[in-house]
Order: sequence, then C-alpha cells, then structure tokens
Amino acid sequence: MLDEIKSKLGIGNTKPAEELSELANVQAALSAANLLVETKTTELASVLEKLASFEALASEMGVLKAAYDEVVAKLAQAEEFSAMLAAKAVEEKNAKRLASLESLVGTSKASATFSAVSALDDTAFEAVCAALETAYKMEEQEVFQEVGAGVVADTSGLSPEAKMLQEKYKNK
Repeated sequence: MLDEIKSKLGIGNTKPAEELSELANVQAALSAANLLVETKTTELASVLEKLASFEALASEMGVLKAAYDEVVAKLAQAEEFSAMLAAKAVEEKNAKRLASLESLVGTSKASATFSAVSALDDTAFEAVCAALETAYKMEEQEVFQEVGAGVVADTSGLSPEAKMLQEKYKNK
C-alpha cells in the first residue's frame, strides 16, 4: 500500500532523468511559444499602427472628397453664371446693333436688315453700318433728288407731230 501511495504521489520514482529531460523539452517548447507570441504581438502592434494610419488617411480622404465635391459644385455654378453673363452680353450687343440699324434705315426696315447682318462680327457689322450711312446720306443729296416730276412740260413751241407723239407716249 505504501508503494501505491508513493506511486500516486510520485515519490520514489526511478525515472527522474527521463522526467527532467521531458521537463526541459516542455520548457524549450514553452520558451519557443513565448518567443512566437512576442513576435506575433510585435507584428500585431505594427499592423494596428498601420490600420490607425489607414483610418486617418481614410478620414482625410473623406474630408478631401467633400471639399472636391464642393469645388465641383461651385465650378458648375460659376459656369452657369458665366453662360448667363455671355447670353446677356450677346442680348445687349444685339439690342445695340438693332438700335443702330433703326437709326440708319428706320424702324420698318431695321428687323429685316438686322436678321441679314446679325451673324457678322463687330468689324464687319460696323463696316455695313458705315456703308448704309454713306448710302443714305448720298440719297439725301441734291444729285439723287427727282427734279421736275410734278412740273407740266410746256408744249407750246412743239410741232404738231411732236405734240402727237408726246400725247401718244405720255399715257404709257
């Protein structure tokens, strides 16, 4: 019975060298496992630092994307405003051109003349206006005025044949 108790308590074993060798192996394995745990803990800390850095970059990228979207929206507004200003400038230019033509050719002919010359650039339009102004000034001069249209010709000194021819062709 004493042997049984000794064996249960592990007293009096005759295999201490084997147990010591096995204990050394277990300690070596435990030491290797501790080293592996330390290595993996260091790697995990490095990965966690990188993850935190990536999260900060992702947050910064979100802020930059929001700023980019805001800039794109402002650019679209600026383009709309620019288009509106360009349309208003064209409208004002056309109104000035129409007024210029009205002063030259009169209100009744201004729209037809404007539609004919509206596509011209400014230099060509000014040249057309100058030509129209010159033409209308020339028509107003005495050279182009009809003289004698309302005067009755004196036929008293004509021969009878000339009077007949004049009467014949007067009605035509």
